[in-house]
Parts: sequence; C-alpha cells; structure tokens
Amino acid sequence: WPASSSASTSVTPTCRARASEERSDASSPTISSNRRIGGRSPLRLRSDRLERLRGATLTEAEARGKHLLLHFDRGLVLHSHLGMRGSWRVVSPGQGAPPGRRAWVVLSAEDAEAVELGGSRLDIRTEQEVRSDPRLRLLGPDVLGSRFDAATGVTALRRADQSRRVGEALLDQRVLAGIGNVYKSEG
Repeated sequence: WPASSSASTSVTPTCRARASEERSDASSPTISSNRRIGGRSPLRLRSDRLERLRGATLTEAEARGKHLLLHFDRGLVLHSHLGMRGSWRVVSPGQGAPPGRRAWVVLSAEDAEAVELGGSRLDIRTEQEVRSDPRLRLLGPDVLGSRFDAATGVTALRRADQSRRVGEALLDQRVLAGIGNVYKSEG
C-alpha cells in the first residue's frame, strides 16, 4: 500500500483510485496481521476467514462500480461497498482509525495499514462466491472501466425501461455501474 492516503467518499472514482493505488505498488503487500474492530463490524461472523488472511498476499485490487474487491492468494476476496458514509484509509503502521471513528477492519502490512471505516458492506468471500454473486453479475457496464465508451453508455440506456426518468435509469446499477447521486444531480 502507499504510505499514506485517504478516501472519504463512496462514489466510483474512490473505488477506482483505491484499486489503482493497490495495483501501482510494485510489491504486493502481504498481510502481517488483521483485526476486526468494533462489535458492529460485519466481519464479526467471519473470524475464521479473517484469520486466513494473515500471511496472505494481495494479488489484485478491482473496482466494479461502487464495489471494491481485494483479491488475495488463498482464494479469498475482501468485498467492500462504502455506501454513503464509508471510507478506506491507508495509514502508517499503528495510526489506525481517526479519533471518533470505529474501524470495521484493519489490514496491516510491513509498512502501512489499510483501515475501513464503516460502509454498507464488508465481507470476506471466496473467489467462487464472488463469481456467483448475482448483484455483481447483474451490474451494468462500469462507467470508469477501461472498455467503457459513449456508445456503450448509450446502448445500455436504450436497453433500459424507457418509461423511467433519465435520473432513475442513471442510478440503476444494472444499467450503468458506478453512477451515484452526485453525478446524477450534477451532470
């Protein structure tokens, strides 16, 4: 992970930036320790899988719309969706969560820690579970994906229910993945 950075919004560019930062690090981090913090963490029921992450190496960071998928060797994937209020922070070792915030999980590598603060989803899944997840499979074209262009967007919108308002169609992740309220309202 980069030595220090933060992300505090939930829209697609944040996930894309996180995934890009993870990929840009020439040496993939190996998780030296991890911990679930706070009784409200969704990982409280996944302690067995959380333990399996110890010693695992990050192999890929992928953004699909607003979903961030951190793929590790050992066939595990940390699936995060930040919702409206969640964030990931990459901080110096021992820095942890900012004052007044409770971390859902802290992943520690040799020179940095990745801290997730809240969100709408956090789970440790197998590669097979991710491949068969209907929510991920039903996502429309990712507006920030490398293969996305204007024609792809127009085609997706034309396939959508034409009785809907444009704003409703833009927010439907099955039509176009990654557009949120900010882009719908400001666009």
